[in-house]
Amino acid sequence: MRIISTLLPPQAIGLTSGKPTIVMAFDTLVDEKSHVVGITVGRMDGPNLTDVRVSALGQAIIDRCSAHIAQNYPQATVVVAGVASVSNAKQRVRNVLAKAPPQSFVLLVCADNKVYDAAFPALGIDMQSANMNPH
Repeated sequence: MRIISTLLPPQAIGLTSGKPTIVMAFDTLVDEKSHVVGITVGRMDGPNLTDVRVSALGQAIIDRCSAHIAQNYPQATVVVAGVASVSNAKQRVRNVLAKAPPQSFVLLVCADNKVYDAAFPALGIDMQSANMNPH
């Protein structure tokens, strides 16, 4: 399975006094399926997006993905998936992305920073998409 993620363009957020900011929100291609993916640290109190507890930065990631979905895939399915352990983080991310319906919003909620660090590489990030230099 091939996964390639491109950072969504920067957008003004309150955490940075309204300055354009890149958050961990991506357009992700999984083989031939497109998804919008966000990844953050938090807690899931249930299966829905409203059941997720995250920091202000995590909420900015959700807001950025939600805005992108509303603009580009208004009929999208929302998939909220917990990533609980370091040992299976990469496989969990790959499984969630493989099973998610095309053009869905996938929010990956990692149990802690160590799990986040283990899960992040599975997104196959194109780091050139983070280049803020216009030249």
